[in-house]
Amino acid sequence: MRTFCKKIHSNDIEFAFKFLDNNLLRIADELSTSARVFISGLQHFYPKQKQINFNAIDVSKAKPTHPRTLNRYL
Repeated sequence: MRTFCKKIHSNDIEFAFKFLDNNLLRIADELSTSARVFISGLQHFYPKQKQINFNAIDVSKAKPTHPRTLNRYL
């Protein structure tokens, strides 16, 4: 039996841990991927605005989303 030996670089290990971390978090997450992307977008947008409170109208102006989808995510 022949074995192929490839040198493993630290970049390969970093990539594997990032890939593993992403997949494990996605499996354990109760939200859908699209809902998670929406929420993380809000988390990045609103601290820049220095705004604590917001409503659906503010969100729809900032992120164009279909009204039903926005209602479901909120």
